[in-house]
Amino acid sequence: MSPDTATPRWLVVVCHDRPEVLEKLSRTFQHATWVSVLADRRQGQRRKRQALIGPELRLSDRRATPGDQTQEPAYRLTRRGEGFDVYEATGFAPARCEECGATVMFEMPRSTEPPARLDLHVVHDQEPRPRPRHAVELLLYAPSGRPLVAWRCSARTHVEAS
Repeated sequence: MSPDTATPRWLVVVCHDRPEVLEKLSRTFQHATWVSVLADRRQGQRRKRQALIGPELRLSDRRATPGDQTQEPAYRLTRRGEGFDVYEATGFAPARCEECGATVMFEMPRSTEPPARLDLHVVHDQEPRPRPRHAVELLLYAPSGRPLVAWRCSARTHVEAS
């Protein structure tokens, strides 16, 4: 089973002047829907800062992200490679239990290297309870086939608000 991959868990951002790195990484992760390989389109500041005159002095950048500064960002930088950066999603990841159909949320283990293969299995607790309990077993593999992480953790059953 693969994770719910509406949003990739890893982003690999390749420098715009490194097309050979982009091609190689795109090939490496072409079947890994949890990894997105992108070309960085930024080429410096879009607008040069003009001399600040009179009352037009701004205290912050207009393009700054509004909102609560205490919230965790959606992605964090985990690795700087030769011509690329790797960002990993923060927060919980969703998966579906094959046995009962429930969506469970679990904490993905941290990895500086995006996995080329990801084996995920949601384990359904057999004990009779009012609400089923779940665990997630996860194996992450490098493109070479080398195991990166073996992980088992408790999962929270996600209940849809009605």
